Amino acid sequence: MNQPFGNLIKAAVGSGSGYLTLSHSKHPKLKGLKTEFFHSSQIEDFEKAVDQYKDEQVYFGLGLRNEVGIDGERGGNNAVSCISLIGMDIDIFDASKPKKMLPKTYEEAIELLKGFSLVPSCIVDSGGGLHAYWYL
Repeated sequence: MNQPFGNLIKAAVGSGSGYLTLSHSKHPKLKGLKTEFFHSSQIEDFEKAVDQYKDEQVYFGLGLRNEVGIDGERGGNNAVSCISLIGMDIDIFDASKPKKMLPKTYEEAIELLKGFSLVPSCIVDSGGGLHAYWYL
């Protein structure tokens, strides 16, 4: 696990207690999406699972949950017990969707983020754009 991502996961846990969610699917449209739960004390196990699914679509929850979902379901917003970071998804221009006003390059997206009064704590390449996170 690379250090910046490890720091991001530690920021997501913060000082809270609860469950991190890791959702994954091999299908590009997320069919068959499965979610696993890791207690906030199991950060190393969470990181190993992320590595295990590196060839899939992988998502993690920004908020800790107070309970484990049933049958691989993430559960609703009412199960979130605390949030220690906020995030923003910035897509990069796609010629197949020309009417969307999106940054044309990663560099343009980063320049956009630099214009914010509060710059992100962490920027991650999401594969189709950027994710910017602010640690609280």
